[in-house]
Formats: sequence, C-alpha cells, structure tokens
Amino acid sequence: MTINTVDSNNQGIEAVKIEAVNFRTGKTYKDLQNHMNIGFGKIFSYRLFSAPTDFAESGDPVQVMITSGTGKIVRVSMTVSGGKCACSVKLISGPETINIE
Repeated sequence: MTINTVDSNNQGIEAVKIEAVNFRTGKTYKDLQNHMNIGFGKIFSYRLFSAPTDFAESGDPVQVMITSGTGKIVRVSMTVSGGKCACSVKLISGPETINIE
C-alpha cells in the first residue's frame, strides 16, 4: 500500500517524517518513508505497510501522521486490510494522495 504527498498546487512534495498507528493493535509504525521513497520527478510515493499479518483481513482503523518540510503535521484516517502476504495490504478507505502543505 502506498500514498502520494502533494502541495497545495497538487505538485509532488517530499515528506520529512511519516508515522502511523493501528488503533486495533496499538502498534506504531515510524519513519515509514524509509521503506520506499521513490521520487519520479514531482511524484513522491511512500510504502506504508509491508507486514500483512499486522492488519485484519476485514480492515483496521489507522491514523497516519505526515510531517512536511515546514513542520506542518497532517493527520489522515484510513482503513487498512491485511492478509497472508505483503500484496494483501490494501487501502479500504481514506486518501491515497495527501496534501501536506
């Protein structure tokens, strides 16, 4: 599962820090951008979760906190489902593209 970060003009902008909390398990995920930070020109895409068994197949409520270069923190609620392999981790609800400016 990946997310994209953009500025107020919908142009790609790099996040300084990304953290997430799975409300069902209480598990915190920190510095998630270190797992995959791909910049294709003006697109910044981050892999959030690669541990499929951390999430219920029916979906778990997750809050993602993204810090921009200006220090602004954006909080986004999503529902994420898991399963038996990394390909099972999917976004059920919530944004894939997040304005962090």
